[in-house]
Amino acid sequence: MDDRHKDHGLDGAPYDRSKDTGHPNPSRRQGDTVLHPAQPWTATTHAYLNFLRANGFEAAPPVVSGGFTEDGHEILGWIDGTIHPHTLWPHPEESLHTIGQLLRQLHDLSRAFVPPRDACWMPWTLHSDSSAAIISHANIAPWHVVFRNEHPAGIIGWEYAGPVDPLEEVAVTAWYCGQFYDDDFAASQGLPSAAERARWYRSFLDGYGLPRAQRPGLIDLMLRWAIKDNGFYVRSQGFRAGDVSAEGLWTLTWQSRAALWTLEHEQLFTETAMR
Repeated sequence: MDDRHKDHGLDGAPYDRSKDTGHPNPSRRQGDTVLHPAQPWTATTHAYLNFLRANGFEAAPPVVSGGFTEDGHEILGWIDGTIHPHTLWPHPEESLHTIGQLLRQLHDLSRAFVPPRDACWMPWTLHSDSSAAIISHANIAPWHVVFRNEHPAGIIGWEYAGPVDPLEEVAVTAWYCGQFYDDDFAASQGLPSAAERARWYRSFLDGYGLPRAQRPGLIDLMLRWAIKDNGFYVRSQGFRAGDVSAEGLWTLTWQSRAALWTLEHEQLFTETAMR
């Protein structure tokens, strides 16, 4: 399944990506390129992508033709491959290790990136004003990882980029890509037991090269972020008492259940990560 072919939001109607984070970024493929609605932060994101590509981070898409079409849409290079947003990843333990390596490479490179003086980033829950913050992707998740030949080859969804605390991004990326879903939802996705997913988690952390001493606090960072993200989503959607939105309710439901499941398995994941 590949959600990148939906082109809503590219018809000239007003569009605010920050209020539509429950859906894939509207996109329209044109040969080897892809169009997205331009946003106030798009030019800043392009500066970051250009920096990454110039420094050898090939998992990021290239900025094409100055980054904008004549009618004002964002234009990037298309990353060919397959996304697995709702199913078991190919070779999951190995793939998680690769994602850890890619995130480490991204963090190491990004420490040298100097944002433009007029930098503007999309409002997002993982962004941080910490003195330790660096610019990074901020939403590496199954729906943003492109596989080629059954291995992670690219990352999309760069509209989420901005200043993040590196350790928080490690935790949230592990939570999403490790698919810490509760058991019945996990079964519907074809996912294995908690013990096997705990091994995926360790493989991701090993790929990143995170020291053992920094691993015990990661679950707390995941849970803190889940609370923050659910609250942010409610605010951005303007939910009020009596509102009925099955789609919005599902977003809150699966993340809340995943957070509870993670808390219930905290000891398993922490002990496995420390081995």
